[in-house]
Amino acid sequence: MKIDPNLIIGNTQGGIPHSKPVSGCSFEDVLSAVEGSPGAHSVKLHGPVPRALVPNPYKITALTVSEEALDLLDGYTQVLANPGSTLRSLSPMVDQLERAGERISTAAAMLSDEDPLKAIMMELTSTLSSEVIRFRRGDLLS
Repeated sequence: MKIDPNLIIGNTQGGIPHSKPVSGCSFEDVLSAVEGSPGAHSVKLHGPVPRALVPNPYKITALTVSEEALDLLDGYTQVLANPGSTLRSLSPMVDQLERAGERISTAAAMLSDEDPLKAIMMELTSTLSSEVIRFRRGDLLS
């Protein structure tokens, strides 16, 4: 599962302001008309970048760590579904799940308590911990 940290959810407004539809012209004609206009090479700044568009590095780290943990859980589920897998082959995966849970806890601590991602990460930590406990307790022997 890939999570795109640059994904903007909500309404976005596209299009070029003050544009007029051009019919019957080639691309070269339109390009030369735009290049010949007086403001073609100037950059217009409308103000500071809105805070919502600046990516939070802690959130990007949290998303990356969560994605890696979900991939580990997916692989663990596939190995568990294979009747030919042994506990010896599962042991390294369980160790990876335990380390992933620690990384998620560390990354979640950097997020605010109001952040909905933190709640999701805590649920993921709980799932990882329960799988590690199940393996170490011997629940998979039966």
